Amino acid sequence: MIDAVLNQIRQAGGTIEVVGDDLRLRVPKGLLSSVERLLLAEHKAEIVTLLAVEAVVETPVEITTTTTVEAVVNSMIEADFDQEFEEIVPPPPCRQCGSLELWQDFSGSWHCQHCQAEGLQRSERLVEQAARLRRQGRKSGG
Repeated sequence: MIDAVLNQIRQAGGTIEVVGDDLRLRVPKGLLSSVERLLLAEHKAEIVTLLAVEAVVETPVEITTTTTVEAVVNSMIEADFDQEFEEIVPPPPCRQCGSLELWQDFSGSWHCQHCQAEGLQRSERLVEQAARLRRQGRKSGG
């Protein structure tokens, strides 16, 4: 029954999302009966898990009467085995001191954490400032 309700919401153009510990539903007025709303509340943990899986795979999970979290995760694992993986090549050591403790700037260039520490500190400050500005924008509704 829960599968039918979730699919009904999506087919009607509604959305289901997790906000904190709550489920937030945006559905056309009158779409859900009080029984269906109660059903969603009773199955909240399952719905939250499915939405988390959808967020990871970035695609809606087709919910059927036989859908379980284990089945969804197993299908994701099987899909991953079919993909080709890109080889990750580590950057070369620092030319000046030979250190492998490197950091990457926003343009993709590699720098030594020892020889160019001031650049790392500046980048860390910029990241912190950007995060602070994003938080302030969210608080102000922007």
